[in-house]
Amino acid sequence: ERVRRAAAAGWAAATHAIGDAAVAAVLDAYAAAPAPPGRAHRVEHAMLLDEGLLARLAASGAAAVVQPEFLAWAGPTYRARLGEERAARLLPFAALLRAGVPTAFSSDRPVVPGAPLDGVRAALRHDPALSVAEALHAWTAAAAAAIGDDDAGRLVVGGRTDLVILSGDPTAVPPAAWAGGADGIRVTATIARG
Repeated sequence: ERVRRAAAAGWAAATHAIGDAAVAAVLDAYAAAPAPPGRAHRVEHAMLLDEGLLARLAASGAAAVVQPEFLAWAGPTYRARLGEERAARLLPFAALLRAGVPTAFSSDRPVVPGAPLDGVRAALRHDPALSVAEALHAWTAAAAAAIGDDDAGRLVVGGRTDLVILSGDPTAVPPAAWAGGADGIRVTATIARG
């Protein structure tokens, strides 16, 4: 009912759903109350997904806003509580992208420290099928798109121009180095609004 009222008022919903049953319930609500034209609902966390939920999420048009750093922070706890079989379905980043699900990374700070580069490292450690470019895109343009901010997350003439300058080319560093924390990439400057 809340999602229906939000959609009727012209809002897209952002709903927290971590486990598979919660994600299924949210997708049921989104199917019953699609987002307004030009907008997309979001599933915040979307951590535990199987093939069926991936397909449903892709068909829904909703974005998945996920937190890679959760795996670095609580991965052993998830595995202990879920068991190895279910834990293997946690945050399948590359599978989300292959399914066509708009996927954005976030930190959910202050739950975790929230440094984006640490999130990139955690994502690449967790999912070797994910590329560095895909991880960086999820933190930038995809994250901006998920919140409907078309003027952020990318460098374009006339854009707001929020950016960081890194110590090196992050895409020249192999994913394995990122995953092991041996990438050597750090933020050397931050520029807001040009």
